[in-house]
Amino acid sequence: MDINRAVAVIEVFLDKYRGSHPGWAPVETRVNPSGDDKNAVKLWLNFGPDVAEDKLPALEQEFQDALLEAHPEVKGLTLAIRSQAF
Repeated sequence: MDINRAVAVIEVFLDKYRGSHPGWAPVETRVNPSGDDKNAVKLWLNFGPDVAEDKLPALEQEFQDALLEAHPEVKGLTLAIRSQAF
């Protein structure tokens, strides 16, 4: 899958996922192709100050698992997910 197409697919899925999972609600997101690796997508999530830092890895994994289940074509890419709570 083309990296730019992958970014578009992830952005659409991100919006749908956020809307259908009330407990998973980042207040700000960014999805970008990596400038270093043509097969990598960087995803940044800000869950806001009300989310504990120790919950972030589980929230990242939850999204990644759901994305790969819904869009197996993305499995060929590297997903670099980073989240913060501020």
